[in-house]
Amino acid sequence: MSSETSRKHSSVPDSRKPAGPPDFGHPALNWLGQDLLELEFELASEARVRWTVAGFSCGLRLASAESGHAKKLLRECAAGGAVAKMLDELALHRLAQRPLTVTDELTKVRTVFIKLLTEPPKEAQGELARLDRGQQLAWWFRHSIAWGMHAGLNADSLFTGRMLAFLERLPLNQRFISDRLAHILRAGGRPRRPTLIELFDYSYPATPVERMTIVELAGKVLGELTRWGKPLEIADWILCGFREGLLLSTRNAPLRKRLFAELRSEGMEDVRSLFAKHIWPDPTGWRPQRLVSETLAWLQKVHPELVKPNCRSVEFERIRHLFDFTIWMGLAAGASDGPAR
Repeated sequence: MSSETSRKHSSVPDSRKPAGPPDFGHPALNWLGQDLLELEFELASEARVRWTVAGFSCGLRLASAESGHAKKLLRECAAGGAVAKMLDELALHRLAQRPLTVTDELTKVRTVFIKLLTEPPKEAQGELARLDRGQQLAWWFRHSIAWGMHAGLNADSLFTGRMLAFLERLPLNQRFISDRLAHILRAGGRPRRPTLIELFDYSYPATPVERMTIVELAGKVLGELTRWGKPLEIADWILCGFREGLLLSTRNAPLRKRLFAELRSEGMEDVRSLFAKHIWPDPTGWRPQRLVSETLAWLQKVHPELVKPNCRSVEFERIRHLFDFTIWMGLAAGASDGPAR
């Protein structure tokens, strides 16, 4: 989703530009819309297909993982009337009819949506004509989420099974997008956080102590770097990560021990090895320039696909990996008898 290119798909000519984010018609959808804007989804009409593909994937994953939330959202966002029903049936019919030989299921979805947005049914054109550009984007986005939820609730569909399997194989930064709506609805009444912090939270499903600790520290550092005017500067994330790990390790030994215990023996072996290779026990080697260069060298070796991000979600994932690495290196450095403590 995040790497697709933009094309022009304006279904109704309109020279006006949206003044700001449109109202997507539901608090959860407004939250999702704000997340996508922070991931550099544009509001121009040319970006509608990108929004609808993301919306469809979010709806599909929500219905598959949280059918109760999906059914409730469908009731609350119901766009009643013959036009909505006709669009639902048309979109799902076209998706089901696409050749199953396509290996990239998102390409299949995108192809269907390009056709639908470029040549909307006559029954929908009158409704679209009454909306400005921002409202049109919100209209298509709401409908695409509904299409995804309807598809996801049809668990016996061959297309649904293939699409869900395809989404599971995507890189973490793209799975994060497709899972956003489910995580938003699971959050209950929790206030919205910056999308970067939500990505941190998403990245630790099996280690709750690590997730809680790193999410809290990442929020602190993001606030600090934002005040400095450089929230995405990777050198600062690296140095702040090492600093926060070192301070936690020296000031909160019980939490450090819980983190080490959660990592288990194999994980701790990795930490020891990385610490010995990149940081060294001697504090005289913990110079900022060296910490940055060693961390980037580690990233180049372990996650080469993140070295030069091609979109904001990949950039966020790069920050997450760099911060995680240096947090653990700082934790190891702060243990007086090494990472085994």
